[in-house]
Amino acid sequence: MKKIITTLLILLTLSVNAQYDLNSHPLFSDVWRIEPIEYFGQYTNNLLPKDTTKSFSPKTEHIRPAIDLVKVKSYLAQSYKEFRSDYGLYTPVEDKKMSKQCEVYSKTLINKNLKHSNSKNKYSECLGNISYITLTHLDTNNVDINKVIADCFFDLFVGCPGHMSALLNEDISSVGFGFSEESVGLVVCFRSEK
Repeated sequence: MKKIITTLLILLTLSVNAQYDLNSHPLFSDVWRIEPIEYFGQYTNNLLPKDTTKSFSPKTEHIRPAIDLVKVKSYLAQSYKEFRSDYGLYTPVEDKKMSKQCEVYSKTLINKNLKHSNSKNKYSECLGNISYITLTHLDTNNVDINKVIADCFFDLFVGCPGHMSALLNEDISSVGFGFSEESVGLVVCFRSEK
């Protein structure tokens, strides 16, 4: 019985991986690109600036003062709609109560290792960090950094089949998103229900 369950889990994982890999679902970011790199015999996705810059700068002084977290929050629904539209999908309804729960949960993760909540299979959940360092190549005088951050909220998960499944599943009926600021960036939480 264990072998059957293990085989089914492997097949399910391979199916999800094939369904949401970078070939079938590329990153449509205006500010980032992903390059697969080999690291100790394993391939991993390396997040880099979209322009020709080879890496991000550790200097975030010009980024932090330009950020208005209220504006970032106001852009999230629009950014999610655009994200799903990039893949030809409709946008589920934002559940304001679920968004509030996401925001509350993100606060518990500030400056800590990310740990998924106990959803009891009621919803799918994506957790991540947007480091301010990943925005340092941007000129805040030429871009709306708040809209960029809202877009990055979803772009952050591209290349991860499990997260992409939660973001792009066609059976989603409602979604919620929230975030909190921590010392080096933002903790983000996305949830979806069927």
